[in-house]
Amino acid sequence: MRHLAIFAILLACLASAAAVAPAAHASQARPAVSLVYGGSAAGNAALNWAEAHAAGHPYCWAGAGPYCYDCSGLVAASFLHGAGIALPHSTYLIPGSPRVHRIPLSEARRGDILAFGSGHMEFDTRWYHMSFGAHHSGTLVGWRSWDAYYAPTAAYRVW
Repeated sequence: MRHLAIFAILLACLASAAAVAPAAHASQARPAVSLVYGGSAAGNAALNWAEAHAAGHPYCWAGAGPYCYDCSGLVAASFLHGAGIALPHSTYLIPGSPRVHRIPLSEARRGDILAFGSGHMEFDTRWYHMSFGAHHSGTLVGWRSWDAYYAPTAAYRVW
């Protein structure tokens, strides 16, 4: 229930921000870097899609939606549906994709992909030391805080 309440608040904030933002012209090219959140426009679009469509769904190994997700399945589905960018469904193959670029961890922003060790990935969020992803068996897709034992080891930006 707590996750649903947080999700509802986030959706209300996103809706109010969208109502205030000026409409973009279709003929203008989208910038590679979002001026609002600092990450790429593609990463922001992917995270927007994930927060709106995947939050609260269960983790399942090899899942790529729409009913359950694993970490790389969530990242791949989010970029496909949110930004129109096809990425492989593999934690090990995503970093080698042509549109994925490694960045210093200190420069990671909202919508960037965070790697946790060599076998897990999530999205960076706007909040300090918090990520969004499909964590592990028995959990729901959502937000998670970092600590001394659970922190990202690499960051990637998609454009």
